[in-house]
Amino acid sequence: MMSAAYELRQRKTNGESGDLPGNLYLMKTTVKRDKMRILAVDDQASNTRLVKLCLEQTNDYVVREENDAKAALATAEEFLPHLILLDVLMPGMDGWDLAACFQANPKLKGVPIVFLTASITKSEVDAGGGRFGLVVTKRLVELMEGVLGVESTVGVGSVFWCELISAAAPQLGIQSGEVVASARPQLPDGAPRRTLLYVEDNPANMKLVEQLIARCPDIELLTAVNGTLGIEIARANQPQVILMDINPPGISGVEALRILREDPATAHIPVIALSANAMPRDIAMGLESGFFRYLTKPIKVKEFMDTLDEALELAERTVDQAGGQVAVG
Repeated sequence: MMSAAYELRQRKTNGESGDLPGNLYLMKTTVKRDKMRILAVDDQASNTRLVKLCLEQTNDYVVREENDAKAALATAEEFLPHLILLDVLMPGMDGWDLAACFQANPKLKGVPIVFLTASITKSEVDAGGGRFGLVVTKRLVELMEGVLGVESTVGVGSVFWCELISAAAPQLGIQSGEVVASARPQLPDGAPRRTLLYVEDNPANMKLVEQLIARCPDIELLTAVNGTLGIEIARANQPQVILMDINPPGISGVEALRILREDPATAHIPVIALSANAMPRDIAMGLESGFFRYLTKPIKVKEFMDTLDEALELAERTVDQAGGQVAVG
C-alpha cells in the first residue's frame, strides 16, 4: 500500500545566516506500507475465491484462502492475518469452535473475526456466537442508523435489543430493457388452479415472488420457511412446481431435493433452484443435483416467468403421459 506524506524542509540562500529560518517548502514523499493480510475461511471454495477477487483488486489487501478448519489453523499461525473472515456453518469443526481456537493462540489473540453465514439459528448463537459477534453486530446496527442496547440483571442474565429505522417493503425490481410481465387473464369459473410451492426464509425474496405470482390468477402460491416444512407441504398438497432456495434454515435445498426425489409421492414434481450463489461452478453443481433449472438472484422477471411456464408444462405432460395419474420415479 502506498501513501503520500509531506516533509517540511528548509532551502538556504547564499550568504544566509545559520540562525535564520531560510525559505521553507513542502516536499512530497512516498511511504510504502504493508498490505493488510486477510484470511478467508469457508468450505465453499467459490466463496473464498470471490472474497479474494474483490479485495485484491484494490491492491491494498493480500488474501489467503482455506476451505477446512485444520488447514486454516496452520495457515493463520504462519500468515498472521490482520483480519479473519470465517464461515459459521462448516463440516467438522464449525466456525464458533474454530474462532475459539484462533483466540486461544497467543499469536492470534485479538485478531478481529468477522463471521459470514447465509443463516444462523438461536441454538447456534447460544452455542458460542455471542462470544464474538456482538462487536460486529453493534457496528452493523450503527451503519444502518440504528441503536443496540442491553438490559442486565445480576444472577438472571442479559437481554440485548435492537432498534432500526423502518423501511418500505421492497418492490419488484425491473432491470433496464426488461419487459414487465403482464397480468394473465382471469380463469373461467370452476377452472382448476395450478400450485407453486416456494421454500424461502427471506421475507424480501418471498415478497418479490408473491408480487410476480399475483399477476397469475391461474397459479396458487404456497410457502414454507424451511426445507423440512417444504417437504411436508409438498407431500400433503402435491404442487405442480416447487421453487427452492438453496440455503434455507435446517436442511439445505439440495438435501430437500434428494428427499423429494426418493419419495414416490413427490418424485415427479419439477424443482427450480433459486440462489444468490451465481458462480458457474455453483450452477453446474445445482443442475447435476437434479434441479429442473437453476435461477440466480436477483430475480430476472422474464427468465423467472419463462422457467415457471416450462416447469408447469412439464408437470402437465408428466401427468398426461401417466393417464391422469401422478407419475413417480
